[in-house]
Amino acid sequence: MIHMRAFNTFEARNVKFLVNKQIEYATIQITVTGLKKGILDATAPVRTYFVEKGIHNYDEQKQGEEHKRLVQSYVLTEMEMFDTQSSLYRPVTKKGDPRMWVYNLKKFVNPDDIFAIIAYKEALYIINLTQTDIEQAYNSVLVNPIKDLIGSLYGFATSVSEELLGLIRDRMSDWLPSEILADTGIGRTVESVLGIQMNDSKLPDYKGIELKSKRLKSTTKSALFTNTPDWNLSKCKSGREIVDKYGYWVPDALRKTLQVTLSALKPNPQGLALNVNWNEGWKQMPMKPL
Repeated sequence: MIHMRAFNTFEARNVKFLVNKQIEYATIQITVTGLKKGILDATAPVRTYFVEKGIHNYDEQKQGEEHKRLVQSYVLTEMEMFDTQSSLYRPVTKKGDPRMWVYNLKKFVNPDDIFAIIAYKEALYIINLTQTDIEQAYNSVLVNPIKDLIGSLYGFATSVSEELLGLIRDRMSDWLPSEILADTGIGRTVESVLGIQMNDSKLPDYKGIELKSKRLKSTTKSALFTNTPDWNLSKCKSGREIVDKYGYWVPDALRKTLQVTLSALKPNPQGLALNVNWNEGWKQMPMKPL
């Protein structure tokens, strides 16, 4: 499996601009083989992004050409927008590894380029991060597709943020009783006041915004983001397998547990540490220190 290289200075500036404009996106690097064969790996971040945006769920897709899904797509440059389609499929061969291809993409990319995929209104918008100056296009006095897309997305994100902030100010000006007498009571009360129904969904709570609530005197840290394991790289193929291999027994437990903090600087009391591979941009965990 090929892992995406680090962004160069130009690409990093494009990414920073998208992040500052609250644009959610996924990225794919074009390999020589992928460009030649017209095949792209739908990596874990891409698959997750598609599910979150309601574009496609590869886990529910059967293998074979007859189950291929076509999604309306557009390739954007500083001045033009090209109408095309993206093919999302799982081939019969190679265990049905998720694939995708943007038709006519070869006209707009070179090997080793990285492009961003932005989902908006059930369509995909493709921007070459290696060749396109996104900030310059957005700030141009001329009308262009990148300016229109980012302007629409940023305007929506800003309006949702202001809407949520207004609800919080209007409905939480006074002390409110907790709905349940437990640590989760704070978050549950906040969601209830905002009209969010209780659910077990992993998607953001309010129109793409994840809410985090806790007691004022709580010393518990809030997890703002987590890393997604690439099980294809791991010797252990699930979280349960990691616990079984590296975990420990506690009194009266039926299975092992593993509740530890890992660092790349030094091993923890269990002798576990992180091994960071800076060249590939990933870290191996857990592992015994050398």
